[in-house]
Amino acid sequence: MKERIVMGLCGLAVTAALGGCGTGPAHEGEVVLEGVRAAPPGATPGAQRVPGGPPGQPPEGRTSGEPERFAPGVISDHREQYRITFTPSGDTAYFGAADGFFPQTRQASINRSVRVDGAWQTPEVAPFSGEHPDIDPFITPDGEWLYFSSIRPSEAGVPDVVDLWRVPREAEGWGPPERVSASTPRDDLYPSLDLEGRLYFGNPIEAVEGPGHWRVVVAQPAGDGYDGWYEEPVPIPGGVNTETHWAFNPAVSPDGRRLLFTRLNPTDPQATGFGELYTAHLDGEGTEARWSDPVNLGPPVNTPQDEFHPALSPDGRWLYFIRRDPFADDPKGDLYRIEVDAVAALAGR
Repeated sequence: MKERIVMGLCGLAVTAALGGCGTGPAHEGEVVLEGVRAAPPGATPGAQRVPGGPPGQPPEGRTSGEPERFAPGVISDHREQYRITFTPSGDTAYFGAADGFFPQTRQASINRSVRVDGAWQTPEVAPFSGEHPDIDPFITPDGEWLYFSSIRPSEAGVPDVVDLWRVPREAEGWGPPERVSASTPRDDLYPSLDLEGRLYFGNPIEAVEGPGHWRVVVAQPAGDGYDGWYEEPVPIPGGVNTETHWAFNPAVSPDGRRLLFTRLNPTDPQATGFGELYTAHLDGEGTEARWSDPVNLGPPVNTPQDEFHPALSPDGRWLYFIRRDPFADDPKGDLYRIEVDAVAALAGR
């Protein structure tokens, strides 16, 4: 088990921030997709028809109780895939992708795919991405902002540190990127916002010895909704963060009452030693609100492989996540999806 746990520490998509597990600058000759403007090298030409309607609508006449690889050959292609997010209509997807494993290379881009007549089109690099390492896109519930994590120059930022950024929705697409004021001097990953503008993300704690520790923090909006100014981020209260188990990749529901996240918890009888998906719910109101003790999503979502990067469809009916087999000869992460009602820990919540 010890050997598997160590591999799990190095196999999680957010461990890049720790500076360990092979983390460092991109390897010489590593391909970084540039510009928006062309399909990724080696991507399957054309489009892939995915059964069913927009994300959140089950295939007609069928309810799947098992995770299915999402848009194989088009979105889930030969590259590493990372978090996915959708516009409110469900017809445009943004997701992270890279030729190498982000925790080792710290290189990725945000890609865009549009669905036309039920078929997902070959992805392109998003217009605001491609020049700098970008990952973890999240579109706010109102569709007016796209938040993401990025290593890019900023007067307020720290060189080579992952900060939070965002782009505004404009008539012809997305506007110029702006750094989010809640960014910290350490790596900030996986932004997620509810309808009130509360900003959740993963943030590391440095350790005196050994690997650091990850926790979920929240930054309250200092103004109204998504105006971009935030109070100092603080660890979320309740049972999600502990002193012994990592918690990261937070995905909050629009109403702010449900949290999905990745946890590394080798003491859980259901745990495998790799990343696994958990859920918690918010009890109480205002300053008295606390997150419940987490519940492991269990099979068929969690397996002996590495599961991370949870995301909900715009209507909350589909759960998307990454599954990666660290024991494979050529390991890579693919996007999977499963109906929320097929997951016992989530059904009816």
